[in-house]
Amino acid sequence: MLSDLKTPAQFDDLGKFVHPEDLKEMVRISASYEEHIQWLKQDIELGFDEFILHNVNREQERFIEVFGQEVLPSLS
Repeated sequence: MLSDLKTPAQFDDLGKFVHPEDLKEMVRISASYEEHIQWLKQDIELGFDEFILHNVNREQERFIEVFGQEVLPSLS
């Protein structure tokens, strides 16, 4: 379906029908940095040594600050 979308507005319109509970089995969603720490620690135990983190809200600087101050130091 994504390949049929022509504009960002069409993407936004479809997004109105998607709810966090629809995604929780596929995507980690949480505002709690403690929960992210636990998830990442579990991943490290499984052998992962590289991560790609994606913040979807418009507070990118806050995301970087919190992860840099609270999450990353907890993983070392």
